[in-house]
Amino acid sequence: MIVELEGREGLRLDMHLLEELKKREVSAITRSKIQKLIRDGKVEINGVVVKKGGLKLKGKEKITVNFEFDENEEIEAENIPLDIIYEDNVILVVNKPAGMVVHPAAGHRKGTLVNAILYHVKDLDFPQGKVGLVHRLDKDTSGCLVVAKNEEALLELRRQWQNRAVEKEYVAVVEGHIPDGITVLKGPIGRHPKDRIKMAVVSYGKEAETWVEPIEYLKGATLCKVLIKTGRTHQIRVHLSRFGHPIVGDKVYGKGSNLINRVALHAKKLGFYHPITREWLEVEAPLADDIKSLINTLRQGN
Repeated sequence: MIVELEGREGLRLDMHLLEELKKREVSAITRSKIQKLIRDGKVEINGVVVKKGGLKLKGKEKITVNFEFDENEEIEAENIPLDIIYEDNVILVVNKPAGMVVHPAAGHRKGTLVNAILYHVKDLDFPQGKVGLVHRLDKDTSGCLVVAKNEEALLELRRQWQNRAVEKEYVAVVEGHIPDGITVLKGPIGRHPKDRIKMAVVSYGKEAETWVEPIEYLKGATLCKVLIKTGRTHQIRVHLSRFGHPIVGDKVYGKGSNLINRVALHAKKLGFYHPITREWLEVEAPLADDIKSLINTLRQGN
């Protein structure tokens, strides 16, 4: 998790970080952990790594902390409802709701999809508190997400994801009317050079490819089918914003919307080979209610 802070004049860097991260409810943060983050090069001031916790701040500096979750820390099971699309003895596919974080991280130790899976799925063949996440979705993206129940299935599914043997179809409502037909968007994606919370198309990024096709033209917007050939962080959001058609509701890469309080992006369908039987499997998640409502509102405006 990347945390961005503003420096306060006269305070020591380590004490300022301790105070501010506690305000953000970062799990079990201590001064010793802050000092380790600094020693490990996880703290930057105005884009430059700093290694001295006792550094006195001048005020108004841009401080970036890369606070990584400890994967060895056991995760608590929680009785949170799960919308299960498909399940057998080795895999589980859920329809993740918008607003739910997939994995516990600093500041999000509870209420995540992993917490829910640990409670509801009793035949996970992993060490206590572990879940076989094959891939992830952004907090505000709803839809299909695959979980493996044992190490063999996890390794095979991750191999398919890495080798781009998976078909990934999304539905998005984007601002403006995009051209008819399929538009292929390409551009390497990496961390934004100035805003560490955002991703961007940058020369030092990893290759990314997104296919966009309009399904229906709405009032000032387009309902689109989106296929991704790669799976970079924020890929669809970054490519569509750069294309001049940010996703409706996207406050990071667009201007947001008063019609929906999250990014109007849904992981509709996944196609992949079953990790054990090797049979082709397709799963589909019904469109989320808030996106349905958004589409209906924009239809009425036409």
